[in-house]
Amino acid sequence: MKKSLLAFASIIIVFLGIFYFYNVNKTTSLDNVLSDIDVSDITSIEIIKSSDNKEKILQNKNEINNFIQIFSQVEFKERSLKKLKFDESYWITIRENEERSVGMTIYDENYMLVYIYKPTSQNSFEILNGRSLTDIENYFK
Repeated sequence: MKKSLLAFASIIIVFLGIFYFYNVNKTTSLDNVLSDIDVSDITSIEIIKSSDNKEKILQNKNEINNFIQIFSQVEFKERSLKKLKFDESYWITIRENEERSVGMTIYDENYMLVYIYKPTSQNSFEILNGRSLTDIENYFK
């Protein structure tokens, strides 16, 4: 009886370990986060720098495609944003056919909050490779 209980407990521990490692190493990209958006339908991307409220609006298709391409290379991992300390944040609104479709807030080079307007959903992510803040800052030079 003890051996069968020990074997059962061992199997449970192995399955929990596999589940844990699968979820710990699971990453995503902006392409996956914005999977319901057709890039050709994006009419503008508004970027607001929170520290000084400077605003940049991308309406040129080349600028929009460049923005999406740069951020498609950034890797994210879904995480909870419980206690968030940051120095700089950027508020980004992506519009499809002149209507808000996605809102993103990027906190330093560490975290990103994504709000999908239709259907309504919100996810938070840890930024794994940190390119985002530097690339966004270039729009304000």
